[in-house]
Amino acid sequence: MAALIVLLSSFIYTTAVFKGIGNLLEAFLDVSYWHAIFIVLVIVVAYTAVGGFHSVVQTDVVQGVIMIIAAVLLFWGTTQAAGGLQSIYQVREGVHGPRLFSWDAAMPLPMLLGVLFATTIKFVVEPRQLSRFYALSDPKQARLGGLISTLAFLLVFSLLVPVGLYARNILPSELPDTDHVVPALLASGAVFGPIVSALLVLAMVSAAMSSLDSVLLVMASTCERDLVGLWRGNRSEERAIRATRVYVSAFAVLAAVIALDPPGSVVTITALSGSLYAACFLPAIVLGLYWKRGDGRAVLASFVAGILCLCCWQFVSLSETIHRVFPAVICSLVTYVAVARFWFR
Repeated sequence: MAALIVLLSSFIYTTAVFKGIGNLLEAFLDVSYWHAIFIVLVIVVAYTAVGGFHSVVQTDVVQGVIMIIAAVLLFWGTTQAAGGLQSIYQVREGVHGPRLFSWDAAMPLPMLLGVLFATTIKFVVEPRQLSRFYALSDPKQARLGGLISTLAFLLVFSLLVPVGLYARNILPSELPDTDHVVPALLASGAVFGPIVSALLVLAMVSAAMSSLDSVLLVMASTCERDLVGLWRGNRSEERAIRATRVYVSAFAVLAAVIALDPPGSVVTITALSGSLYAACFLPAIVLGLYWKRGDGRAVLASFVAGILCLCCWQFVSLSETIHRVFPAVICSLVTYVAVARFWFR
């Protein structure tokens, strides 16, 4: 059950990553969206299938450093091109000001908080993130890694969130959707010169590939060990590795094909993936670690409750105001506690 949830959530998230990098390369390299997706697909499949987990971790280190530098450069360049930090007041007084600076104008506050929660909680419960900590040498390194990763995410998110607001003073025309803000900034030439823009594009591509290779590896190993292994039994390590490489390629191609006609924006798709992870895995992981009464039956019940709530919330009148991740997590949590405490005892 957990393996199926991992595969579904990963497919959803991988589609979002392909869409984001496709939009960026399409704008900056002046290539078609289809060609941009194909370029990323070939590169990621090549080094993920050949190098496996070690190559993914090693490239993530380099890509992570590049992303932090890029976040600083993008924030600094955008604010300077917009007229400095104080130019935020011009945005507020502009035609879009009321919609951007009111709690319930563009998006109700509970819905906005739900998007933020769904897109960030996955760093706590997503298998590709947890696998990094399991691979560390000892608990001391795991604690240090938790501190470093938390500080890095806070820094990057704090720098990138205001970019969309300052971009209002730089990009006068309306964009198709928010996914095109950063590609338009880098391609316009109004913020950076060609060299810095190229470096920032490299950083964005690194961010996408850092996510894609990790997700593909988790999907492939999950399929081989937890699904195929159920009916084929344990195979030799050599055969398992060959099969995993095939799964990496197959899942990447399928996700790229879906990304050619994605079901929504990058934020919407990512929030959906995070909501599924949070609703199913958050109660199981947290209570499984810190409460002794939980068991496998409680976990399965919480999975079912969380998924049903996610699927049915759209039919509730409050669905336009409150994001689905909150009732889904609450429903999953209550179900876990109820089953573990009162049923089968």
